[in-house]
Amino acid sequence: MNSTLTIGELFPSDDLVGHWVFTLAATTADLSAVDEVAARFQNEHKHAEHLYFYRLLIARLYEARRAVLPIDQHSQIAKFLAEIPEATEPIEFLRDHYLPVDDSKISQLYGLHRHRTIHHAFVGSQELEETLAVAGDEVARMVADHEDRRLYLEFPEAAIMRYLYPDLSRNRSELLDQHAELSRGIRKRFAMLVAVVMPSYLDRRQIDYDRLLVRFPQ
Repeated sequence: MNSTLTIGELFPSDDLVGHWVFTLAATTADLSAVDEVAARFQNEHKHAEHLYFYRLLIARLYEARRAVLPIDQHSQIAKFLAEIPEATEPIEFLRDHYLPVDDSKISQLYGLHRHRTIHHAFVGSQELEETLAVAGDEVARMVADHEDRRLYLEFPEAAIMRYLYPDLSRNRSELLDQHAELSRGIRKRFAMLVAVVMPSYLDRRQIDYDRLLVRFPQ
């Protein structure tokens, strides 16, 4: 057998369980990548970029519901997971935060964040008018970094964050710490789920784990 593993062999396009495992992996990879990038912008003069990636992480957390909903929507997926006892705790944690979908903890906390991260408000809209009104007393800054030869536009992020957190000036640290803790808990469960699901899925597809895993350094 060819040792090179293709996407087609790993995830046949007509396999519903494969659809879910792929979505789970894609969700987990997105969350990990955005979190890693956000951590690179934590120094003071790159604070606006850090907050942008923080909002992007929240948007991905919101969209991650697409990996949770199918667990209860499709019996094939439920049956597959029932055979993996280690999946029970992360699944229950994610269910608790993502269900029911329209009134979940994540929807209530992050629905507006997701909207304002994915979409800019239309020019002339009430949404943009309200954003600028709420953020009217925020400090407007552009930061010139002569070492990087870059100009950082801080004021757009300051305005959007103030709109999302009207009382942010009073409890910025507490709110962001709470959201960071929740984010870590969710990312941890997705990572746990991938770790226990992939070996079972590979067994189901009769694929050797070493054909998927590449080790560095070799």
